Amino acid sequence: MSTDTFHIYLTNTAPSNTADFIRSDCAPMANGNGYNQTALTGTNWTNATGTASFKANNSIVFTGDANAFGPFRYVVMLNNNSDANANNCCLIAYWDYASAINCNNGETFTINPPANKLIFSIT
Repeated sequence: MSTDTFHIYLTNTAPSNTADFIRSDCAPMANGNGYNQTALTGTNWTNATGTASFKANNSIVFTGDANAFGPFRYVVMLNNNSDANANNCCLIAYWDYASAINCNNGETFTINPPANKLIFSIT
């Protein structure tokens, strides 16, 4: 995983922990109007003393244009290297924003990693 590329996409379809394994199981919102599926940059994967950690250092910002984008409620992370066909890429995690969001002209939606940069760890 240390050399893989991870992407973030937005969707209004609720991901399922038991049924959604690849992107086609939980379709992304259409690209456009200030939104495009985006690579998560500044990531690193470490494995030390029995704990593997995935961290992200950089924020992602989407800015609505004149036509706006949305609605979306979920931010989904996938491993873009897991298959040559983007629809078969493996889902890794998702975040639920509790209600649908729209981004109008000039409004931004920012995904910030936590202060410790940790997205998840496995022990």
